Amino acid sequence: MKKILQNVVLSSLMVLVFMFSSQTHVFASSDIPDFVPKQGDMKIEAKRIDSGTSFMSDTLNGLLPKVMDVGIKVITIMFVAAVIVMAFALLMKNGQWTKIGTGVMMGSFVAIILLRVVPIFMLTSDKMNITLFVNATLNLLKHISFVAAIGMVIIGLFIRFLHQLLNHPDYFRWSKRLYIGAIILTILSTFIPVLFTSV
Repeated sequence: MKKILQNVVLSSLMVLVFMFSSQTHVFASSDIPDFVPKQGDMKIEAKRIDSGTSFMSDTLNGLLPKVMDVGIKVITIMFVAAVIVMAFALLMKNGQWTKIGTGVMMGSFVAIILLRVVPIFMLTSDKMNITLFVNATLNLLKHISFVAAIGMVIIGLFIRFLHQLLNHPDYFRWSKRLYIGAIILTILSTFIPVLFTSV
């Protein structure tokens, strides 16, 4: 099924490329282009550098809505197919197909979010806003990791209390893992951003 999904995605992408490829056809001709000086005519005309790029940008601007529409429909088809695959996998109790269906569903959801959010974000923000957004996101993730570490310590203390109350060895191991996880989370979230930004 994984190979079938790969083949379907690959063939869909190939169809999209052929469908939205350039509509203009270029043929070889024996005529000399205008910008090449002719014999006896040494006058070279000044050409604007963006004369060729305006056609490309107009073509891209015309194709972008079609590509977005078809891309979102293809991703929606993949999501619905993954739901069907996962439903049958749950009925047949096949773990591998459940994993494939879940992965395709999550991937298509993330792709839809990226296709909808990233163009709006890129077109409406400038360099200063992006810098502020990245710094705010980094600070948010650091604070979330600190709160998670505190929660891990509190849960570890509760499980350690259960170990002393019931004398169950698994509770001791779980509390120890929570303490170690809280320490690692605190150290990494404190020093790694500083280390990465200073390099």
